[in-house]
Amino acid sequence: MNTRTLVATLLLAGLPLLSQPATQTADPLALAALMLSDQHPERALDVLQSEETRKKLEQDKLDAARYYTLLGLAYKARQIWPKAWGALQQAVKLGHDNPNLHVHLARIAWALQHYEAVIEEVKRSGPLLQRLPGLHLLKVRSQWQLGRKQAAWDALQQALQYFPQEAMLHRQQIDLLLELKLYAQASEKGQAFIQQGLGKREDWLAIANALRMHHHYSLALQLLEQAHLARPGDSRIARLLARTWMEDGHPVAAADLLYQQWLRTGTRDQALLAETTELYRRAGRLHQALQLSSQIQDEVVKTRQRMALYLQLEQFDKLLNSEAQLERLHLLDDENLRYTLAYAAFRMGQFQRMEKHLQFIKNPDLFRNAAALRKAASECVDKAWQCIG
Repeated sequence: MNTRTLVATLLLAGLPLLSQPATQTADPLALAALMLSDQHPERALDVLQSEETRKKLEQDKLDAARYYTLLGLAYKARQIWPKAWGALQQAVKLGHDNPNLHVHLARIAWALQHYEAVIEEVKRSGPLLQRLPGLHLLKVRSQWQLGRKQAAWDALQQALQYFPQEAMLHRQQIDLLLELKLYAQASEKGQAFIQQGLGKREDWLAIANALRMHHHYSLALQLLEQAHLARPGDSRIARLLARTWMEDGHPVAAADLLYQQWLRTGTRDQALLAETTELYRRAGRLHQALQLSSQIQDEVVKTRQRMALYLQLEQFDKLLNSEAQLERLHLLDDENLRYTLAYAAFRMGQFQRMEKHLQFIKNPDLFRNAAALRKAASECVDKAWQCIG
């Protein structure tokens, strides 16, 4: 039950309404309850913490249990967890002991990382356990945080009996399997998760990415292929699938997949085109990458990719011909591109042009490469024909 619902319950339970006589409308509890219901917890706190309200409380002119309930809910809405915990505990001690308050206390205890308290408050929520799957999730995660893996697993199985179609519980089951390093079972559950249409795209991606990060590429691929079949137009799924193919040693398959995805988007997605071009470059399909790069509209992205392609194709004349464009796009501040031009000039026997770019190199690694390039150039002065081409 959320704060708005609980506040409404408090109002219906007997708090005065604004339509009543003026002497009653001044009731600070009614005013604070309405402010909480309207999502203004800071105003509710101002009312509850005012000197006048505190005086009425001390004089027993207010229902103390309701006062501390409202105070705790206001603190909770502001995420002032310790004060929320203290106020609601006080409300319980004063007799306002109901399952709804224990739901709030369980959530506050979780925010405070008081995991034993979470488990206890969930237990005290009584019949709400059969209606709120989120309570089971708090219990499962708290048991896990306390290192009680078997208890966490048992609590999750119990939760799934109550809520067999609850996506977040199935997602938690997969996460626990991943934590237990039971990757095959996690992948199998993940595929069933997708087939049943449970969860969101972000869930599918997170599960697959966890398998990929642990280098279980074949399991990740099985899950991602299933997700790709379910949502063929989803570029995020296609991107992660392509990345996994790439890391599994299949760069051409990865590039072809992204190329087909780019065509599926109607060739509008420029970021996807740039990724596809880069994958073809890495796969060694250099001429195909060069052809695709011509359709990239972002000049900076296009120029960077073309520089890499010209270098791999050993088209040093084209690299040097790009110098003016690099300068126009302010890309010569990139020392890697400076060094690329210097290397191209070296290979073309244009040593003075090489030196023009090397003098700007400050990066330690590139500086060492520059020193080696200068040494090689000095050895080529009298026999340039051996160094050109």
